[in-house]
Amino acid sequence: MSHLQKQLPIGYNNNNKISYWQTKVFDVFVNDWTNLVRSFPAVFTSEKSIRDVIYSHTAYSELFTYPKLWDYSSLGVLNIRVVISNFRAISIVLRKNIFCEALAKV
Repeated sequence: MSHLQKQLPIGYNNNNKISYWQTKVFDVFVNDWTNLVRSFPAVFTSEKSIRDVIYSHTAYSELFTYPKLWDYSSLGVLNIRVVISNFRAISIVLRKNIFCEALAKV
């Protein structure tokens, strides 16, 4: 059982199936979320407010912690192509370059 499956809320029963978003986590929670927030220019009037809202979801959901990034890698969801093609959005969502930090620790 992956770290992600262990973290599911009480009452959640998917019979050990992987949620649809787990294999599309970067599309759903990086690209789609970023685009959604940016689609409300009247609400989020500065780049800082946009980045704060985008990051708040990441902080609250803990979708991009080191253990979960390892899980995404083991599912084949996280690879160098994903990082390169989504680098700017990933940097906004994480507020730092977690990939460079991870590589520096190797």
